[in-house]
Amino acid sequence: MYSSVRSTVPFVPYWHYDRMLPANREPHCALLKLESWGWKFFSRPVMPTAWITSMTVHKDESGGYCKPGSGYGFSTNEVWVAHGCRGYMKICALRATCVTKSLKSDNYAYLSEKVPGACYVSSMEVKSRDKPPCVAGVNYGFTGPYVWARGGCQANFSICYVE
Repeated sequence: MYSSVRSTVPFVPYWHYDRMLPANREPHCALLKLESWGWKFFSRPVMPTAWITSMTVHKDESGGYCKPGSGYGFSTNEVWVAHGCRGYMKICALRATCVTKSLKSDNYAYLSEKVPGACYVSSMEVKSRDKPPCVAGVNYGFTGPYVWARGGCQANFSICYVE
């Protein structure tokens, strides 16, 4: 990612999220002004406790530079603009629940656990650690409703998920 904002999630193109929504969940929508000045990439988290489901241009103030995929887009809980896109974006997201959970990769073993009640984990952040450094995507991370640790990572994590 080009972002200076740390992200614990891989980029997934915006058009995939509509197929991944949990049943009977309605997203909440809001307008957010985003600006790419000098054709520079800009990203920001919307909320650490959200799962973004869609992003559309509400008002383009850049003269047509806001094109999906090249001018703007999103990952699980982050939105971005680039290539001169400036304007008000309609961002819809599911609210997430956050819990603190301890994961310990004893003897450098791989450990995977399902987060109770989770349909999808949207973010995972180290709150405190005991042993070697824990690096997102290297020795800890998440996939769907599961969180994992390996390589000796032992830490307390803040884990946000959508039910």
